[in-house]
Amino acid sequence: MDVSPSTVRKRIARLEDEGVIAGYRAEVDYAAAGYQLRMQIVCTAPIPDRERLGRQALSVPGVVAVREIATGERNLVVSVVASDDDDLTRIARELSDLGITVSDERLVR
Repeated sequence: MDVSPSTVRKRIARLEDEGVIAGYRAEVDYAAAGYQLRMQIVCTAPIPDRERLGRQALSVPGVVAVREIATGERNLVVSVVASDDDDLTRIARELSDLGITVSDERLVR
């Protein structure tokens, strides 16, 4: 781009200050961390409780992300990592205990 490193740093700082760059994230190799299984769990949560239940789901060990779907019955997608099948069962049970209905599970490779 033919600009100095200090110019790039200043532009990045300005974008951070303006909230255009909201943050940075780590790229985690879950397999290297001992989590051999990754799964997308498609769930249903009551519409009035969906946001709250999504936040609570993030407190379940193994849940790494929750996305809300704005329409339809299957309105939460929960990304999980687990060390084995028993760990996956525990996570699904804890989500169910929160009041979230597990509709479908998809193993991600």
